[in-house]
Amino acid sequence: MNISARDTLHPGIADHLSGLEATGGIAFLAAAEDLGAWLHGGRARGESLEVVVVCTGNSRRSMLGAMMGNAAASYLGLPAVRFLSAGTSPSAFHARTIQALRAIGFEVAPTGDEAPRGPEGLANPRYLVRWGTNPDQRLLEYSKVLGDPALPREGFAAVMVCSQADAGCPIVPGARIRTSAPYPDPKSADGTAQEAERYALTRDALARLFLAAVRKCI
Repeated sequence: MNISARDTLHPGIADHLSGLEATGGIAFLAAAEDLGAWLHGGRARGESLEVVVVCTGNSRRSMLGAMMGNAAASYLGLPAVRFLSAGTSPSAFHARTIQALRAIGFEVAPTGDEAPRGPEGLANPRYLVRWGTNPDQRLLEYSKVLGDPALPREGFAAVMVCSQADAGCPIVPGARIRTSAPYPDPKSADGTAQEAERYALTRDALARLFLAAVRKCI
């Protein structure tokens, strides 16, 4: 186990993940088992361990999932497991997603430049996200479509975290495995008193999913 990866994880994130492991169950257990088995086998064979988390707009669930997956991998001492995000119709890294990540200790800073815009024409700023102090505990994040140059071309796992992307993308080109964990969209709570709670619940549910999957590599 790479102890240094956990030691350099931002303390607030480490404490939050520790609390999640101690409480609550895991939705979509079959997805956790499928992904965990693939990660375990790939690690044993010395293969790349890249996971692409996919939703429609690549603005909320997929980004929360990718960041919590990376934090979970560091927390469990397996930083070689790398999570990225993508969408079927990308938009932008949503401000409420950023707030939910910052609330538990992620650093999310705009880089000042912009990625290509999606079908809606929204501004698509790039952000540098850090979950620890090691150079590999960071990711340049922006909304992107499957097939973006920043994503692996083949040999990765695809996790579909929304029902629309799950139904609309039955085959993910280049993916070694594809599994489904369609969580409710926190967007439905935007502008309500339940907004922060819904984003936190989604963030934490995805964290539990990926903690369970990555733990199978140990």
